[in-house]
Amino acid sequence: MRIDSGWLGTAAKQGQSLATPGASTASKEGGITIHTVFVTQAFRANTGDSGGFDEFAVSGPLRSEGHRIGFGIVRCAVTVPEQGIADCTGVFNLGGQFPNGSQLTIQGMTSDATDWYNAITGGTGRFAEASGQLEAQNIAPNRIRVTFHITR
Repeated sequence: MRIDSGWLGTAAKQGQSLATPGASTASKEGGITIHTVFVTQAFRANTGDSGGFDEFAVSGPLRSEGHRIGFGIVRCAVTVPEQGIADCTGVFNLGGQFPNGSQLTIQGMTSDATDWYNAITGGTGRFAEASGQLEAQNIAPNRIRVTFHITR
């Protein structure tokens, strides 16, 4: 299995959009939806140890409408290499330079597929007690469209 900065999938064909980048909007469930692009700038991998365990981490800014609105870090352990499946956790700091801002935590399985979903498992500050889901789509090298559908 290949693990590099492109492991989180390949760019989608035009017209396969899951979400549109833009400002926050209220959702019909009473929560909010935040449209962003995760620009993965740093990539670290630990591959091929003697036990066959592979893991990687990506980090970088979150942008919306051309402006930096936060920063994210996602760590994944490759659990089923023959199928390209990994267990991932992440944290996104939004609304200010860390340690300011509010955080959202995510968790779920992902693969080298173009589109995937993870659970929003909690948060801090304005996202305290948050739940919902993160919708992700690879749109270009080192660019992941991330839409947070936040409920409480």
